[in-house]
Formats: sequence, C-alpha cells, structure tokens
Amino acid sequence: MDRGARILAGLSRFAGRPLEVDEAVYRSESSTGDRNRALAHLLRSHEIIADDPHAVVEAYFRQCSALVTVADLAVMAGTLAFGGRHPVTGEQVVSPRTARDVISVMTGCGMYDASGSWLLEVGLPTKSGVSGGLLALSPSQFGVGVFSPRLDTYGNSTRGQLLLARLSEALGMHVFEQHEGIATPGVEIVRSEDGVVRLVLDGELSFSGAERVLAAVRGADLNGADPGDDGRPGTGRDLVVDLHRLTQMHPAAVAVLRDEVAALGGRVHVEG
Repeated sequence: MDRGARILAGLSRFAGRPLEVDEAVYRSESSTGDRNRALAHLLRSHEIIADDPHAVVEAYFRQCSALVTVADLAVMAGTLAFGGRHPVTGEQVVSPRTARDVISVMTGCGMYDASGSWLLEVGLPTKSGVSGGLLALSPSQFGVGVFSPRLDTYGNSTRGQLLLARLSEALGMHVFEQHEGIATPGVEIVRSEDGVVRLVLDGELSFSGAERVLAAVRGADLNGADPGDDGRPGTGRDLVVDLHRLTQMHPAAVAVLRDEVAALGGRVHVEG
C-alpha cells in the first residue's frame, strides 16, 4: 500500500467508514502545488524528510482531497478527544499519546495565523480546512464538526468560527474553564456484612483527584476502632478499591492510594 492509500485508510478509521478521494480536487491541488513542492525540497535539504519530495507532496495532495461529511468531522474530533478511541466503533485508532500530540499541534497552529487569538477567545483546539470545514474538540468531553465555505483572510471559515465562538461562550466550552469533575471523582464507601470496607470510585481518577479519595480513606474506620491521637482511623481491616466504574485513571493516583492505605496498616486490594 502506498503512502497516500495508507493515509486514506487511517482517516477512514477515524471516520468509522471508508473514505474516498475527490479525484478532480486532487488534480487541481497537484496542478497548482508548486509552493508545497518547493517547501518539500527545502525540508529534504535539511534532512527533515528522507523520501522523494514529489512523492511526499502527491500523497499530501491526495490526503487534502479526501471527501468527508460534517458528521465525519465531528466523529474524527471525538476520536481525538477521547484518547484516540472511536466513540462509535470503540476501535483504538491511534494511541493516547499520539492523540495528545495531535491535539497539542492543533492548539498551537490549527487555525493558521489566527491560532493565538482563537485559543484566547474561544479556547478550543481546532483544525481548519480551506474547504470551510472546522474540526474542534475538548479533551475527554466532546468533538464537533462545522462547515461553511466562505473564508476569512486567514483561510478559516467565517461563519464556522462564529458558531463555535457562540457555543463556547454559551456552554462554557473553553478548554481552560474550571472542570470540577476532573479534580473530584465520585467516591462511595460500602461496608459489607463480613466487615470488608469497599471504596467504589466513579468517573476519572487523576493524580490531583487522588486527594479526594485519600480524604475518604482517612475518614473510613478500617477496623471499627476509634481514631488514634493523630486523628487517623483504626487499622487492620482490608480495603477493597473498586475501579470498575472508572472511565480513566492515572497509574500514579493508584500508587499514591495504595501507599496511603499501607501507611494506615491495612491491606488494599484493587479490583477492575
């Protein structure tokens, strides 16, 4: 499979359906792409790309000519937003690290020369296409696709930007808004008849959110005894940490939780 076909196959996985190239658009791109070819030769001279510049650029032209719908854009954005996992098919299209890196690039330059003001005013990682399409997202929350063909001087959809700006303002979608749910995972303490204390976690367990869980652990009487002089609960009873309801967790948060319970003198068992 050549480079262009591999890229199209990857984009199809993001969309969750087979995509096609608009051959007329591709021929137009190729016939007017001398500046891109010059840039490719410049990159080759600095050993940034290793392959034939013409082959690289032709694959790029075909990538730019893929046919998608607005719904495809939204699903593609959602795939990136949720760590590379397709929100409909459940397929892990790219790794969470790759998705994070792509979002980072989108944040810095996805709106061309307007990227800085866009991040300040609207606050959504967004990729603009010269067709008038916009692909935007908020990590771990949603993806959205917008299309309107009239472009501004930066090459971004004029009406598409207005729509995303209004949505961001009305719905509090700015990526730097405070998101309480990330710092406060759901915590429920269940005591069984045999005396086992079960800590049921829900939502996302981040490193910062682990403090809320630790507060619940410190307040749970692990053996029914009165707290000691240091205010810590009695020790000796097992604690089961149930992770089945978690949608995402950071390994460091689990490690901190395990160490804290061990310091109390109890034994911690992690399920899920």
